[in-house]
Amino acid sequence: MLFPDTWNWDFGDGNTSTQSNPSHRYEDSGTYEVQLTVANDYGSDEFTFEIDVEVFNPEVSMPDTIIAGETANFSGLQQAGFIYMWNLGDGTEENVANFTHLYEFDQDTIITATVSVINLNISTNCIVSFENDIHYFLEEPMDTIDGIAELGIDLKFYPNPTTGIVTIDFDEMTNHKWIVSIINPQGKIFYREQVKALSANDELNVDLSAYPNGLYNIVLYSEEGYLSRKIVLDR
Repeated sequence: MLFPDTWNWDFGDGNTSTQSNPSHRYEDSGTYEVQLTVANDYGSDEFTFEIDVEVFNPEVSMPDTIIAGETANFSGLQQAGFIYMWNLGDGTEENVANFTHLYEFDQDTIITATVSVINLNISTNCIVSFENDIHYFLEEPMDTIDGIAELGIDLKFYPNPTTGIVTIDFDEMTNHKWIVSIINPQGKIFYREQVKALSANDELNVDLSAYPNGLYNIVLYSEEGYLSRKIVLDR
């Protein structure tokens, strides 16, 4: 068909696109049937073809949480033709598949570690990249386990919906040491921080502005229980 107005791609793995020249990343190796339907005011045409996909997976592993003094383990598949380029988020770089590293900070923080892996065994020199946020604590944080009681403390979360910043007001004494977590509906923890004890009239600001729009659960854990509120991020 000449001069189509619309394009509908079905990549065969449950993903689609309406772009004329899309790119798509497959997560698993296999044979996929790809279907393209193009149309304009005069009709439509459909094209179907199969592609064989071999996914390059270097089996990269990075820690999620590190306590001061602990050694962080980083690893990838050690194989001839694989080139690793690690950036550990504290100015350190490595070029081997497997190694350990000791982080040293004077406060709780989040470190973003990245790695790019080049596979020279593929004619196009395939490269894949990974990123992971590592939560660094000066001391072992309190356990955040299922089954602990919900605390009956009066507090306000606002605004909700929010465009980024959520303020939490504490209206009565809450002399607890808290862990604050931001969790999406699928259970992925986007952020985790241990904060000082809060008292009446204290405010705690939680910043969601770096995350995509959607529903989030802000959970505050203490040794005695937890507080939780669902927050809508809508920019």
